[in-house]
Parts: sequence; C-alpha cells; structure tokens
Amino acid sequence: MAIAKKLSVIITFCVLVLTPFSVGAIQLQTVGDPTTWSTAHIEFNGSHVYYAGEFELILGQGSDAFDTVGYCVELDEPISIGFYDAELKSVDFKDNGMDAAWLMNEYAYGLGKGPANAGINEIMNAKAALQLAIWETIHGADFTLLSDTADSIENLYRGYLNGLATAKSTGTYNTDFANNFSIAHQVDVQDLLIYNPDNSGAVPEPSTILLVGCGLIAFGLIRRRSNKKN
Repeated sequence: MAIAKKLSVIITFCVLVLTPFSVGAIQLQTVGDPTTWSTAHIEFNGSHVYYAGEFELILGQGSDAFDTVGYCVELDEPISIGFYDAELKSVDFKDNGMDAAWLMNEYAYGLGKGPANAGINEIMNAKAALQLAIWETIHGADFTLLSDTADSIENLYRGYLNGLATAKSTGTYNTDFANNFSIAHQVDVQDLLIYNPDNSGAVPEPSTILLVGCGLIAFGLIRRRSNKKN
C-alpha cells in the first residue's frame, strides 16, 4: 500500500509539472479568399449560405514552412484569414475525424485526386462537395444540405459519402494514411483538417512521453527500494 501511495504521488506530480509542456503552437497561414469559393445552402443552427472549398495553407515558418491544403471541421467558429497559431492534434481529436481524413485522403483535389483537365467550375464544385461531405461526417444530424444547393455539387457530395460507406461495408476502409493528417486547433477559430505528411508537431505529445517515462522510472525506483529492504 505504501509503494502504491508513493507511486501515485510521483505520477500526480509529473502530471502537474509536465502537462503545460504540450505541443507548442505552429504558425498556419491561409492563402486566398474563401468568398471566391462555391456556395452551398446548408442548415446548421439555422439556415445559412456557406462558402465551401479547400483551404490553401502554409504550415510552419521560415525554412521549415511548406505548402499544404486543408478542410474545415468546425462550423460554429469563424474562419481565420491570414496568419494564426494553431496546435496540431491527431485526427482522433475530433469525433469522426478519422472518417473525415479518409474522405480528404481519397478525394481532395489539392492532393491530386481530382479529374484531369477539369475546368475551374468543376474544380471548385469538387472542392465544395468534399467540404460538405466532411461537415456531414463531423456534425452528423446537426448538418443538413438544403435542396437549393447546385445539383453538380450535391451529386459529388453524395458520391463522396457513398464512397466512405462502401469502403466501410466492404472492408476496404484503410486508415494507414492517418499519420499524414492533423487537426489544426485554435480556440475561437475554425479547426482545420490539414495534410501534414511529415506530421510536424503532431502526436505523440512531449508531455505524454515524459509523463509515461516519469511513471515508469518512479515505479522502477520504488520497486528497487522495496527489494533492498526485503
């Protein structure tokens, strides 16, 4: 009992001391103007018209910065245009985040998954449809696509969702890609699902590694002392 109590005290200390040292913020820059995207009529906490599309992003700073793409996974926060700091999380940070990442991995135009020689309208509609499918996946019953959305967008949107459902039902749903994606999280700003192939700054978090290591070391020291007394 004494050993267990000492172990509990040490681990609690590690939690209090090491928790602040979670993943540091990384700079994210949105490129382009979302008001040029295709519009979609959806219902989310009331009826609204939303611009829907694919974010062009710059992740990181200086020589470590690289161009990437992303999609919104949050409808109840505003879009941040320009520079902001975000904390990178694993896709599991969001409910159904893995499914959203599957959709992006499978269909994102910015990842080379769009039709060849597509016109600008076709490209924009494909990006909008994927954004809608991701919102549907994340928000479920809280999200409704309204009937006055363009048929060309709605058909693609339903095709993407059917692709996800088919993959799950046929056993071809594969999540090996998950480490190539992260959730860029920031309070009061829309969370974005981003393509992050080198997994910069994402999980595992340093605090988690240190906490586990601290606990194992503490357990070993206490056990060693116990063996010496015996």
